[in-house]
Amino acid sequence: MTLKRTLQALAVAAGAAVACDSTKPEDELTLGQSITILRELLVLAERSWPDNIATCPLGNGASVVFDDNRRQRGDTVWITNVATVTPKGCRLSANGDTLVLEGDSGIVFDLRGWHLYEDRVDSEVDMAITGAVRWSNTRGASNSCQVDLTMAGARRREEYGEIDGDLSGRLCGRDTSFHYSEIDFTLVE
Repeated sequence: MTLKRTLQALAVAAGAAVACDSTKPEDELTLGQSITILRELLVLAERSWPDNIATCPLGNGASVVFDDNRRQRGDTVWITNVATVTPKGCRLSANGDTLVLEGDSGIVFDLRGWHLYEDRVDSEVDMAITGAVRWSNTRGASNSCQVDLTMAGARRREEYGEIDGDLSGRLCGRDTSFHYSEIDFTLVE
């Protein structure tokens, strides 16, 4: 076989492999849309207190289940904050597109850490964000967004209690890493 025929055969095989990909680009979220989903769900968790129900920005809502535990040993306070957000037809805007979210299993925000009693400057937190939601948009595309992100050894900033750390892992089908400030509700409002 000549070099030209070999290259042609490889090009045809590569084209066939691409044609067999069953995920259409319109059935995928951009990274910006994926991060927006997390940010909006975190905002809903904060706004739902104490009723455990929150209204989404463009309509419908989400239920939120909290588990908040604090214990003190000596001058150290250990915290565990877990919020499970389950959207129910939650409508929101994400990078110019309207998305509707349904709880697949919901998204769990699990924050654990410590700080010195009456001194939040010296504190450290770990976080895991896990779970899944189903999404659809106004063009009729839909899919599932699986989340498995972690953050370890982040610091809490003195001024506003903001968390300074990076989340990394899988978000809606892609490996990613981004700073927590991209989803922090205190920076959204």
